[in-house]
Amino acid sequence: MNKKNTDLINIDPMELTFEVADEIVKVSEIINRFGEECYKKFKLTQVQFKVLYYLYLCGDEGSTSSTLSKKLGVKKPSVTTLIDRMTSKGIVMRQEDKNDRRYTKVIITEEGKDILVDILPDKENFIASLLGVLPEEQMQILYESLVKIRQRLTSYK
Repeated sequence: MNKKNTDLINIDPMELTFEVADEIVKVSEIINRFGEECYKKFKLTQVQFKVLYYLYLCGDEGSTSSTLSKKLGVKKPSVTTLIDRMTSKGIVMRQEDKNDRRYTKVIITEEGKDILVDILPDKENFIASLLGVLPEEQMQILYESLVKIRQRLTSYK
């Protein structure tokens, strides 16, 4: 057994907890900084990028403001303001639901899709290079662990 592995075993559990939390924050900050550089070219915020990407995944069906509100974890008035800004940029549009006129869907425009086509390859390559240090099994464990942590955090409301 090499020295490094035995050192990990002897770390105080509370100290390890703080170290793990600190590393999560550092990694998140690096990823966010990279993303902000990608989005800056298009005068997008991180939240606007998330909306574009989500709407892209929704396809022609789009999404309601309520669903976007839940997806982003923000109140509906904030989503309305966000969508107003994105509509004025021409990257999303509102469209009445054909089946129920009480509902309005938000849909990504071709201009919004073009922005994603420009941003996504760089972002995907960056993320793949970061996570490429982990074997697939460890990546699955990391994913499951982060989901559990997020679920625990969201239960503290």
